[in-house]
Amino acid sequence: MSQPKPNVARKVAGVLTTVVIGIAFFFAIIGVFGLWVAIGGLALACPCDTDGGRHHRARSGRRRSVMNLDAAMLARVQFAFTVSFHIIFPTTSIGLAMFLTVAEGLWLKTRNPVYLQIYRFWLGIFAMAFGVGVVTGIVLSFEFGLGFAHFAQIAGPVIGPMIALEVLTSFFLEAGFLGIMLFGLRRVGPRLHFFATCMVALGTLLSASWILSANSWMQTPDGVAMQDGRLVVTDWLKVIVNPSWLYRLPHMLTAAYLTASFLVAGVGAFYLFRRKHTQERIDGNGVCRDSHRRPSLHRRHSLWHDVEASAVEDAGG
Repeated sequence: MSQPKPNVARKVAGVLTTVVIGIAFFFAIIGVFGLWVAIGGLALACPCDTDGGRHHRARSGRRRSVMNLDAAMLARVQFAFTVSFHIIFPTTSIGLAMFLTVAEGLWLKTRNPVYLQIYRFWLGIFAMAFGVGVVTGIVLSFEFGLGFAHFAQIAGPVIGPMIALEVLTSFFLEAGFLGIMLFGLRRVGPRLHFFATCMVALGTLLSASWILSANSWMQTPDGVAMQDGRLVVTDWLKVIVNPSWLYRLPHMLTAAYLTASFLVAGVGAFYLFRRKHTQERIDGNGVCRDSHRRPSLHRRHSLWHDVEASAVEDAGG
């Protein structure tokens, strides 16, 4: 069976990075355009040429509302842009982490090298999405406290511990096993490597749970009481498992899995359209289309190290 070119994943990661940068510039242009309109740089849909200015005289007795673009409002506009850009990457990484877990689990069950090639292909793309998501998430934490300082002062005893628990549990779990997942191809056994992949996927689920719990509490607060102008937690269970968290979390996880599914399906459809790597398709029995003979017993034991050695050589390690 022919091996795919080692730089295919790098090319896909480069294309996705270019797309992400394009989306960022698009949102930046939209933001600048919105600010221009807000400060009166454009007069949109003004019918002065058709009604002779009657609409201005009709509302002369009413006070026009003008947005006050002070530093706080501009900081919140920046927060809105950052969070809109940030959510793309956690959504992708949550879905891809589960996809990688399934792909490596199928390889361990069938010993079909195609599953391992699929895993290697999407591993680099997952690492890129995970890294950008972490960087933009750190920026969000500072922007949240600076742009909504009064709310953070009042609700800090509730929001702060949940964000800290997200870092101490899910993020540390992901960061601890991500190194094994990315660089442990030759250094650990297949089962331990699969365990690391499962832990990274579990970390993404825990991260989504904590963040959705904090966000849902802001929509449906529970388990708190107001004392001396600040919120005090009376029941942490009600704070974490607040009324809207029970349906907002499944909604978010479903969106993440759908996003990753469409991403994987779209890249696969692109290769089918370009007629690349079509000989590596898998039939219903989990066997390569170009090789219906299962590997020998000796080949099953040595396949992992052979493929991982080639992966490290391709990466220059």
